[in-house]
Amino acid sequence: MKAVKFSLAMLAVCIASFAGCSFKTAIYADRNNTDTDNGNKSPTVITWYWNESNVQLPEDSYICKKIKEDLNIVYIHKTPAGTDFEEKLELLIASGDIPDVITSYGALTAKLVKWGIARPVEKYLTPEYLPNVIRIQQNWDLAVKYLTAADGHVYAVPNCNTPSSMIAEVPFIRYDWLENLGLGVPRTFEELREVLVRFTFDDPDRNGVDDTIGTMANEFWGMVPFALNFGADHFEWYEDGNGGVTLGMFLERHKDYLRYVKSLIDSGAMDRNIATTKFAEIKAKLNAGKVGFLYQWFSHDDQEEIRKTDPACDWGPITPPAGLYDKGYMPCSGILREGHCVSTRCADVEAVFRLMDYMAQDKSTDTKMDYTGTYWLMKYGEKGVNWDITQDGAFTDGKSGMNPQIAQNNREARWVALAGRFQNRFDIAWRLSLPADVQAMYKQIDSFPLKVEIPESDSRRPINAESVTLPEDIAAFCMEWQLEKWPDFFYRAILGETDIDKSFENFVTQARESGLQEINEKMEKLLRDIGIIR
Repeated sequence: MKAVKFSLAMLAVCIASFAGCSFKTAIYADRNNTDTDNGNKSPTVITWYWNESNVQLPEDSYICKKIKEDLNIVYIHKTPAGTDFEEKLELLIASGDIPDVITSYGALTAKLVKWGIARPVEKYLTPEYLPNVIRIQQNWDLAVKYLTAADGHVYAVPNCNTPSSMIAEVPFIRYDWLENLGLGVPRTFEELREVLVRFTFDDPDRNGVDDTIGTMANEFWGMVPFALNFGADHFEWYEDGNGGVTLGMFLERHKDYLRYVKSLIDSGAMDRNIATTKFAEIKAKLNAGKVGFLYQWFSHDDQEEIRKTDPACDWGPITPPAGLYDKGYMPCSGILREGHCVSTRCADVEAVFRLMDYMAQDKSTDTKMDYTGTYWLMKYGEKGVNWDITQDGAFTDGKSGMNPQIAQNNREARWVALAGRFQNRFDIAWRLSLPADVQAMYKQIDSFPLKVEIPESDSRRPINAESVTLPEDIAAFCMEWQLEKWPDFFYRAILGETDIDKSFENFVTQARESGLQEINEKMEKLLRDIGIIR
């Protein structure tokens, strides 16, 4: 990551210089006149800018022609070549060529608000304006709440995602082992430790052999999700309790997380070779039916593979155990991938929302897929050209070899996934082909509480800084300490090679000597300047 080179002060001057001019009238004077020679209303021009360099949508494309035919809207798709999306956007803004819609993310949205570019849109986030968008998206209300700024306004249209798409961050357990041992589903970390100890020593598979273990993890990644519920994830930024911010690894409560992981290893409930174990080794143990709990990637395909050698196994997800919070939260904030900011220079805001809702028109239900809506046109392209329905009624884009020409057309259609900016909770056709119990599993995961649901008033809530572009010095510090120094400290602490209290104190002291205070102050200023924190 690198800092944006463009001067924000210069940008502000440039924006101010355009405040009194009707640049859009000048740019699109030949397109946006209300009357044409034949007396018909001319099309509304909407420009949309997003960071998707592999997506191209020329005005003569089938989709653009369809949009113009159905909505009387000329859709102009703006996407920068290569990288430096944000820097190029700033140059566009400074030149006065401000797009009508900007697909953004947390930090950029905050900047657009500060520059006076993003307008409040909460008025339009209703069934009156977005009936289709709201219908197909999961967690809409939560996403709107998450995007609500300190001033009470919402400056971006949410693009929601489903929690089950982040299945890597969901804990899975052997329900059949719980039943064999007469145990309930663990709801707290203390209960989980007791369960994992029983899984290790009480013959949960009833084979009369001491050959099982509670849980395994490769490297530190497999335990990182736990850290969130201790309020001290080393990848996250938090308020430090003194008016500033710092990374979770430097907070005093991080020691509680270390002690917990150490207790799992000391009790024998977790394999102690966490630093050197490869995931292939874990997979082999899983396939042999010897592991009872996992907090790493574990799809239904993995479960089916295990059932080939262990037909009796019953793997399923559980809600993350409660730690410092009153309930356990999934680490993912993938509920929000992006948001869509409408520019203050947009001449026809209602036309923008007509276009957005048009992209989301879909008649699919939880039990039946319907490919006739414009959502499918926006996402996959033209039926019979970029995708089709097979004789047995299945959707195909040619990738499975059923239609090579469609596959080729799909590869050439660089605009594919236009409507993917609005996540369709029904766009999971493959789920409907899965066994009922697997479908139920995904629905269960989608009900789990997320990080974004932690109350803002809770000081243990991570700061929403995932999308912030870090200056080089902060980025370099994070890379060194998160991926090099912290793992070394983590392994020594959880393996009992050093006293946790003393080693933590030394760890923090070393960080301070390396400029931790300066980095924290710079990060705090950055977050305040762009409006992430107040």
